[in-house]
Amino acid sequence: EFFVENIEANEVVGLVVAEDPDGDELTYTILDGNTGEAFSVGSQTGEILVADEAAANDPKTFPLSFPWK
Repeated sequence: EFFVENIEANEVVGLVVAEDPDGDELTYTILDGNTGEAFSVGSQTGEILVADEAAANDPKTFPLSFPWK
């Protein structure tokens, strides 16, 4: 969990890190909690970016969920 304010569109605000035990390539997506589509995730990099500056700067918590198998 982290807190940011006055963030701009396309700013990197986090990173999802995961490994596949078989060494297969992973694809990152946001499963849940992305109210107002405030964030996006780089499907290959895992970087969490601001997608909607206004939504991301609205004072609330975004409990983002990322699926894995």
